[in-house]
Amino acid sequence: MWDEARNFDFCTVKIIIQKNTACSGTNNLVKISGNVFNTKNEMIGNVQVDLINQENFEQYKDMTNTAGSYQFGDMHQDEYMIKPQKNDDHLNGVSTLDLVLIQRHILGLQPFLDPYLFYAADINKDGRITASDLVELRKLILGIYSDFPKNTSWRFFEAKMIPNANSFPNGINEFIMIDDASINMSNNDFIGVKIGDVNQSAVTNLNDGQNESRSKDNWLYINNNNIMEGQSFNIPAIASQSIVTNGFQMSFKISEKDVRFVKLISDVIDLKSEHYHFDNSTGVLNISWNQNDDIHISNGQVLFNIVLESHSKSSVDQILSLDTRSISTEYYTTDLSSVKFGLEFKKISENDLAVAQNQPNPFVHSTVIPFVLLNEGNVKIKIYDSVGKVVFEKENRYNSGAHQFEVTESIVGNATVLYFEVTFAGKSTTKKMIHLTK
Repeated sequence: MWDEARNFDFCTVKIIIQKNTACSGTNNLVKISGNVFNTKNEMIGNVQVDLINQENFEQYKDMTNTAGSYQFGDMHQDEYMIKPQKNDDHLNGVSTLDLVLIQRHILGLQPFLDPYLFYAADINKDGRITASDLVELRKLILGIYSDFPKNTSWRFFEAKMIPNANSFPNGINEFIMIDDASINMSNNDFIGVKIGDVNQSAVTNLNDGQNESRSKDNWLYINNNNIMEGQSFNIPAIASQSIVTNGFQMSFKISEKDVRFVKLISDVIDLKSEHYHFDNSTGVLNISWNQNDDIHISNGQVLFNIVLESHSKSSVDQILSLDTRSISTEYYTTDLSSVKFGLEFKKISENDLAVAQNQPNPFVHSTVIPFVLLNEGNVKIKIYDSVGKVVFEKENRYNSGAHQFEVTESIVGNATVLYFEVTFAGKSTTKKMIHLTK
């Protein structure tokens, strides 16, 4: 370029010609589609699917519908990568039963047979199934975490790739590459895995209902006693029926304006601080407990005590209630089924006595008689044979709360049909028990 004095200068111009809609016909456009489902072939809705052009890195998004399908229409014939993602509702399908199943896998008691369960149990995403995964998952159940710190709620894997069974599957793509989309490309399918959901109970569609557990009546009850101001006291959670279990979970709402939560204690189960969490901001107490072996909980037995300090006069049902908004209230049976249960508040009047049936009944070597007192006092226990002869009699002083008295075969001798009588403050309760002799 010159000016009038014949001075000149120049510049460099780069012209980039792109293949776009303005310079190509619609005959070269293709559709790219697929489905997202879990290992039970249940279609997963509301999954974001990203389609990324590998030439110009333009990105397109679609959401799977209730049929688990996605589709990108009018796409140019280029190279693409498809990658799904879903990172919401981390508690979906997650419960203490999953902790039971992961622990059984780690101990070799019940190894995973589905290779995708390895991904579901790998909570911290380190490619191994260890006790660290149990710790992370329990923190989510207890409400310490709202999401997984090192993982997403779901992971998705290319459905055409078949993982190795009975071992941690490595090398399974979490994307699909399309090298040349020269024709319509369908069946670009993914298998979705809900992290933490080892028993595969997650809801995959908003239109689907929650998987129902086996239903049962109230398993636990709590004495609805009056609470005095400035008092430190225990609230026992008492079994109203006998069960065999390996774990349970439940959630309480505690009125912080009336009481202060201190801790949980138990003489029946190995209940540690890692098994519960109290949120001071919401007043919610979450409990998640499990162990390797099954345990028999007898009717009338105190499962645990909630230790509180009172700020004002109140009653137990005014400061304590079940909270089912975050985790469901359920225990787990020997066949690893989940059973939902309720909580009942029972009013025990002054000088009242609650006596449960002895457990086990019949018995061979020993049995226990569970009873609950409202107030401290003397309790007399008598045992009669079938003709009314007293074979045992003892009186002890007990604190208020739940107790149990052990009866051994050395006490009853060879008697088979027996009756026990528990007396407190002038009130007596008599029940029948059977002794099986050798």
